[in-house]
Amino acid sequence: MKFNELNTTRFGSKIRRLRELQNLTQDYVAQKLEMSTTGYGKIERGESDLSLYKMGKIAEIIGFTIEEIIQFDDDILLSKVQLNQTDLTQQDKISHQITLLKQMANLLREENAFLKKIILNWQNSPSNT
Repeated sequence: MKFNELNTTRFGSKIRRLRELQNLTQDYVAQKLEMSTTGYGKIERGESDLSLYKMGKIAEIIGFTIEEIIQFDDDILLSKVQLNQTDLTQQDKISHQITLLKQMANLLREENAFLKKIILNWQNSPSNT
């Protein structure tokens, strides 16, 4: 899997998870986007390229900003919840938090590269020349 495909897949899975947290169906979002449910499903599975405009529309429909979608990570969220619920020493908690921050930094670097690609594609598209 290519780096860009991995990020498209990750963005799609974030959209799916946030949509589910809002109790929205794929059918509902697809209808709001005026597209087929199958087509929308491809976006969530990372099988379809996504324009910045469409990202914004999806974000609006599911009630988040593009930035919030990019920053969302349910694995890190789950780790933070587990961290607060366990009986760890202060040193263990600090070590765990450092690990989480490193994971977040890596994710942000990947998302930054992904967004740069989207911006370059948008700038180079025929409608912007």
